Amino acid sequence: YIVNFNWVKWTFRVNNAKIKQVNLHNGIRDFSAFWLHQEFSKVKLDKAYRFKIYCKKIDSPNGFEDDFLNRQIAKPWIEVGDATWINKEFVCELPNIEGI
Repeated sequence: YIVNFNWVKWTFRVNNAKIKQVNLHNGIRDFSAFWLHQEFSKVKLDKAYRFKIYCKKIDSPNGFEDDFLNRQIAKPWIEVGDATWINKEFVCELPNIEGI
């Protein structure tokens, strides 16, 4: 699903070098609603659907560093919160991602 408009939105509007919590919240809401609709064409948002949210903190390169990519790939994913659709309402509880 991450092609064309979706890729641009996720890469530059939602998930950027400096995370803005409002953009992240709205992006998770939009992408989770899109995914629910695509995967479950008859999804009823009056049920509860829970998504676990993970974060991987990576470093920005400041020049050439030997084996930089593999060190970034090896960093662990950390569970940071949940996003839930309950009775057609979206609830997302995340810490300040920049502070992790």
